[in-house]
Amino acid sequence: MKYGIYIHIPFCRKKCDYCNFYSIAYNPEKNSSPLKKYTERLIKELSGRLKNFSGDSADTIFFGGGTPSLCTPGEIRRIISFIRDEIYLEPDAEVSIEINPEDLSADKLEGYREAGVSRFVLGMQTLSEKLNGIIGRSGATCSPEKLELFFSHKNITHCIDLITGIPAQDLPELEKDLKTLACFIPEHVSAYTLSIEKGTPLHSRIRHDPEFDDHQRFLFEETIKRLKIIGYRHYEISNFALNGFECRHNMKYWTFDPYLGFGTSSHSFFNDERFCNNMSVAEYLSSENVTLTRDERSENAMLVEYLMTGLRLINGISLNKMQKRLEREVPTNILDRINFLREKGLLSVELNNGDRIIRLKGDGLMFADSVIYQIVEQLL
Repeated sequence: MKYGIYIHIPFCRKKCDYCNFYSIAYNPEKNSSPLKKYTERLIKELSGRLKNFSGDSADTIFFGGGTPSLCTPGEIRRIISFIRDEIYLEPDAEVSIEINPEDLSADKLEGYREAGVSRFVLGMQTLSEKLNGIIGRSGATCSPEKLELFFSHKNITHCIDLITGIPAQDLPELEKDLKTLACFIPEHVSAYTLSIEKGTPLHSRIRHDPEFDDHQRFLFEETIKRLKIIGYRHYEISNFALNGFECRHNMKYWTFDPYLGFGTSSHSFFNDERFCNNMSVAEYLSSENVTLTRDERSENAMLVEYLMTGLRLINGISLNKMQKRLEREVPTNILDRINFLREKGLLSVELNNGDRIIRLKGDGLMFADSVIYQIVEQLL
């Protein structure tokens, strides 16, 4: 069995107003000690846990956060090298790292590449200083010079993270971002519609109403249309790729494949069990043992999760494959709910050699969370 490895780096220079992921403020220029200690603790956790999975192999590693580009190339090299020493890492493994524009330099790109990173995800978000200010993004706006530097580096996979549906964002501003991408043609684009998460500073100052939903829907539809024209395949609600450059690691989340998470706030899915690390950074650094919390799940949890993750894929899910994977029939009331939503035009059900392929479509894509909830709510 091949699994993925996720490494969480929970440090940011400053937390963005729209972010609800676990991270703590940290300035490596003033004090490099916390990140060095965290790297040592990660190595210790990898050493203690990976030996339990030595009979299988890993084919993806993903450094996420937080801001993993705060790590030095040496720290990333040490983590990757340790993983290679502990388990069998496939020769063609996809190794990804998220990188912020302010951390971008030729030396860092080359250092990460030499360490074994093959896929670089640049958090461009938007080229507009005004829009970056509206969402409260920390750090400087991504500049044309940073993009030139990023795309001039060869022998890596270039990926861009983009945010659309920002309050006050108009079509010309979106077009500017997309036309810039068309000049460089990254192999992969993640275009996320801005999410107003409760508990974030952004939530307290942005009014989320039907008018804002319409605004976001329009920009989302324009993003899909224009990225397709450029040549991208829309393969997941927020993800677009040139042929062969889909994110193999993230596909594990959407196709119910196993992955192991390491570091604070990391999640794992292995042997159909889910568990997470809820420790704070302080607890993680001071503890001899890592405390993993197992997800207590009902008998319907696997079916709910399969539907919630699989329906994010544009190709949808095969009813036959789902039933085989879960070793159970889909309840009649769930099939009835799917047919009800099909009649409302929110998803499609296509017959294919005795199988049924279920896909979100139209407004079902825009309001995926709500539509999927309507399918699974009877199982919760």
